[in-house]
Amino acid sequence: MLKKELKNKILVLTLSDTKTRNAFSPQMASEFKKALKEQSFSGVILKAEGKIFCSGGHLPFYKNLKTKEEGLKHNQKITKILNEFENLSVPKVCLVEGLCVGGGMELMASFDKVYASPQALFGLWQRRVGLTFGWGGEQRLRKRVSEKNLNNWLLYGETLDVYRAQDIGIVDGVFLKNQLQEKAIQWIEKISQLGQHSLEAIYGQSGHQSHVFQNLWLEADHRKALEKFTGSK
Repeated sequence: MLKKELKNKILVLTLSDTKTRNAFSPQMASEFKKALKEQSFSGVILKAEGKIFCSGGHLPFYKNLKTKEEGLKHNQKITKILNEFENLSVPKVCLVEGLCVGGGMELMASFDKVYASPQALFGLWQRRVGLTFGWGGEQRLRKRVSEKNLNNWLLYGETLDVYRAQDIGIVDGVFLKNQLQEKAIQWIEKISQLGQHSLEAIYGQSGHQSHVFQNLWLEADHRKALEKFTGSK
């Protein structure tokens, strides 16, 4: 179950299936995808109800599947949804309170920023259920964490406190619970003040910045900035 709210043109999503410890099931993933298409927004914030931010995949759901192919199909669906979300051309912030483990880490890693409360805990527990990354999270986490730290973390299946997670690059800011969403909104609004076209280029065409630069030259956002700095009309 996913709650949705539009606040200051920012889409705030809340994982609210506490009975499953906010497992990111295929159904939850579908709700997540649908919420992103229902209205326009300038940024996305994800948070959760309860003491567990996200426990990862819905293990009872997978246990009841009859074939390996069914499970792989559902996981491929989730991977595709998270890949599309990661490339969405708006700033995205994940707010973590409590425990974030397994597939929850892969979900979290699809966001630009991760803000957490002092009580937050982070665990790569994939090996505890005989698996490794299943939703493309390895590539996302390697953008944040060194190869050595990530490999050791995955091998031992350890749980890190928020300050250790911040030290290795998982967490971008630690704030009190009542400050988390405010800090996220402030960051999104700051990013959104700059040109949308260049933001789309950064998300969608990284590695081709020279070509993108040429396309953006003297377009609306560029002209507006020039007029601001030169005082011309």
